[in-house]
Amino acid sequence: MMRPATISRITAGVTLLIGAMTALAAEPNMNPGLWETTITTEMAGMPMGVPPMTTKQCVTKEDLVPDTSRGGQECDLVDTKIDGDTVNWHLRCNSQGMVTEGKGTITYQGDSYGGTIHMTMTGGPMGSMTMDQKISGRRVGDCQ
Repeated sequence: MMRPATISRITAGVTLLIGAMTALAAEPNMNPGLWETTITTEMAGMPMGVPPMTTKQCVTKEDLVPDTSRGGQECDLVDTKIDGDTVNWHLRCNSQGMVTEGKGTITYQGDSYGGTIHMTMTGGPMGSMTMDQKISGRRVGDCQ
């Protein structure tokens, strides 16, 4: 007869194994490397359009949410969910008293991705603002 402590260890081991297998199965179709990301921004009430912003960054399987922060911001990833090739996230940033909440979704397709980000900013000099972004990326090489 097995002791309760032994059964608990076996149960914990099986749970960890199932969790690891689920995590591997949930991995999006993304090839790690150097990625070029272009973000197009639309802001309600802005008379002029914001020019698209293109950056390059290394992306790994551990870092599936693109870095959309700008200098001077302190951002925290609040939540991340992976469903097949799609990653959904919730981001919160603080910068000089202004709080930005963002929710995004991105779908990977091997060497490319596309998605959207919706952000709400409060506490800034212009009051509350919303911003919608379209994000696209493509793998351009290996990381150095």
